[in-house]
Amino acid sequence: NKENQQSRYHALHFRKWSFYLLCLIVLARVFYYAATEGFCPERIYTPSASLHKQSEILVHAHLKTKFTAELMNTSFHYLKKGSQAYAFESSDGKYVLKLFKRHHMQEADWLKNLPTFGPLTDWKNFLLQKRKRRLDLTLKSYVIATNRLQKQCAILAYQLEPTNTSLIPVELIDGIGRKHSILLDKCGFVLQKKASLLFPSFSLWIQSHNHESAKKAL
Repeated sequence: NKENQQSRYHALHFRKWSFYLLCLIVLARVFYYAATEGFCPERIYTPSASLHKQSEILVHAHLKTKFTAELMNTSFHYLKKGSQAYAFESSDGKYVLKLFKRHHMQEADWLKNLPTFGPLTDWKNFLLQKRKRRLDLTLKSYVIATNRLQKQCAILAYQLEPTNTSLIPVELIDGIGRKHSILLDKCGFVLQKKASLLFPSFSLWIQSHNHESAKKAL
């Protein structure tokens, strides 16, 4: 009986510490995701050119000259994420590099290959069409911005599909200070001059009673 009690005690002790270890791993994962906002190089690399052919309107002249001459020797620090991209700021604070989220900028093959039947098939097709429409609108918005509003959007270079032309290396520093060396040609990206955001600027002007700047901006 004493041996059985000791065995139960050790078993409970083991399960208790296993539970604590599992909770610690989950918490570490949550804090890690919160600090990095889910960024990792695997999320921006596009293994196959599966996007629209219209996105092949690339600005390679700007990419090879302006980007290489001014920004090849600088690091880009994590700034924020949006629904389609992760944004990084250059060390001098003058430029923003937006790197597309691969899983948001391509069709959901896993959903397409998921076996379904009956109403579930209709629901799956609805989700696939909805994702495709959203992808179409996103890609077209970038094409329009580059073709018609390049100056207004301060776009220096962009690429919606991966290429293998010059394999430009770029150093990224994520939210917890880790350095990542990536090849820009394997990513979808937009390079822009950095501008102050509208609403934070208005708030700052109003707080400092600088109403003339606010009126001029409007």
